[in-house]
Amino acid sequence: MLDPTQSSRSSSKTLLLMRHAKSSWADESLMDINRPLNERGRRAAQAMAPLAAAWQPQWIGCSPAQRTRETLTPIIERLETQAHIALTADLYEGGEAAYLRHIRGLAGRIDRAIIIGHNPVLEDMCATLVSSADPRLLERIANKLPTGTLVALDCPIARWSDLAPRCATLLDVIRPTDVTETAE
Repeated sequence: MLDPTQSSRSSSKTLLLMRHAKSSWADESLMDINRPLNERGRRAAQAMAPLAAAWQPQWIGCSPAQRTRETLTPIIERLETQAHIALTADLYEGGEAAYLRHIRGLAGRIDRAIIIGHNPVLEDMCATLVSSADPRLLERIANKLPTGTLVALDCPIARWSDLAPRCATLLDVIRPTDVTETAE
């Protein structure tokens, strides 16, 4: 796995995309937005949190869905400095354009951002933004982003507003099963 402290360049931005951990379908009466994590999802969220927090994101965009907020909580607990957190309905209801709009609207002083959201939007974002990567990493995002997966992108841009298709290099793809056998 990549060491986040070694990947930062002054002329680039780091974008992390994280799919919420595994959610529960036990209570069929719950609206989709209210579905919590299941036990496997809670273990995965705990296992992935140190990896996401290691990047020390300065801005966190998160869907207001219960499962994304539960995925976010252990990350927040591990941050060394406070990050701006934006819980926004666009990251639950919106598509790729909404996600990109939020990212492109970030202030220039923010160098590291993470979005905790949903598929298929996150898969679409990877397909849109990634221009190059080790073929093994490309293969890891080609078929499906499993729940709890963290994707790290290096974007050689000075301003988030410059984020464009095929501008990012895929740095890493980490799945909960990469961290611990019990997470997935």
